[in-house]
Amino acid sequence: MSITRDAGDDLIVQIAKLQQSLRDHPFPALQVEEVTDDGETYTAIRCPRCDSLVDADDLYAVDTCDRQSPAESLDTDWALQHRRATFGAHDLGTFGETLYYLHDTHPVSLPDGWDEDWT
Repeated sequence: MSITRDAGDDLIVQIAKLQQSLRDHPFPALQVEEVTDDGETYTAIRCPRCDSLVDADDLYAVDTCDRQSPAESLDTDWALQHRRATFGAHDLGTFGETLYYLHDTHPVSLPDGWDEDWT
């Protein structure tokens, strides 16, 4: 079977390349440092872009999900009459690797030597 090429095929390849470029880009790394506040010293993480301390509530891992949802009705009388394809979103899909990390509204990297875990 021969498949005819379409210009959109190259767009899909470009998306994959762009996502890989985001994964590979060295955004400024968060910094682990000792902070003294009101006489108390503790270890914290600071964002080099906005100079704020980083809490778990404002750090996000940004990724994508590629999901291929099968057509549920395509060759039925109803689908043909109404010209409507129905797809079933039965699962969450397969999430990809982290593209980048986001502190509030700006991308960052994890501190040097840090890795991510997903639960």
